[in-house]
Amino acid sequence: MDFSELLTPDDITGKLLVGVLGPAAAIMAVVLIAKVVESILDPGGPTVHIGRDPATTDLSAFRTVTRMRPTTMAAGAVVTGLLVFVQVVWLWSASRVAHGLSYLWHAPFGTGRVDLDALTTHEGWDWISTLYLVASVVALLASYVSVFRFGQRDVIGGGTIVLSLPLMLPWGLFCLVGSLFALVLAGIRMLSDDPQRLTEDGGAFFVVTLVVLSYTVALHLALGTTRTIAGYWRPRVFEEAW
Repeated sequence: MDFSELLTPDDITGKLLVGVLGPAAAIMAVVLIAKVVESILDPGGPTVHIGRDPATTDLSAFRTVTRMRPTTMAAGAVVTGLLVFVQVVWLWSASRVAHGLSYLWHAPFGTGRVDLDALTTHEGWDWISTLYLVASVVALLASYVSVFRFGQRDVIGGGTIVLSLPLMLPWGLFCLVGSLFALVLAGIRMLSDDPQRLTEDGGAFFVVTLVVLSYTVALHLALGTTRTIAGYWRPRVFEEAW
């Protein structure tokens, strides 16, 4: 089997599955498995109270590893490997979404409609797609720094907002409204026995809305995997009052 053909389908449905919907489903499944394993093993290390001594956090990961049971350490290594794979899958999906975002910000504004074929086949790196992919990498690295170095400082939610806003405004919101409007028209046509219940534009609005929502969930879960990984390799940290 030639896996390169699976990653480069010719039809619109295949491209959406490979680029966004498939990776989103895989991310959700792996994260769910990791959460189940985490709840069973309870891998959190010893509680460390942070005071004025900065050396307390410097060896925290090492101390956690040395106090972990071999079974927990092995499971942590496997889960960490799976979650790093999730992050790679998400970055792959982010590169596909970056191309689609470039299309949405260039092509449809003159026509007011979305061409799914053009959306899924648009490629080429411009400043929009490059900036979005770079922002995705920076958000992932910032999440790692946040959960390992600072403990209580969380940038995952902020990263999700920053990366999802370019998709939601204006085209995500526009397609959501268009989907609801198309659904109302489809209901009217159904009552009037019109054979064409959902127009092509309405279908495109539904697809884009589904892509934006599924990708937003996937990116939040992907950034959140850093917190799960940190749960295995650093202790629970609580900051003492000064």
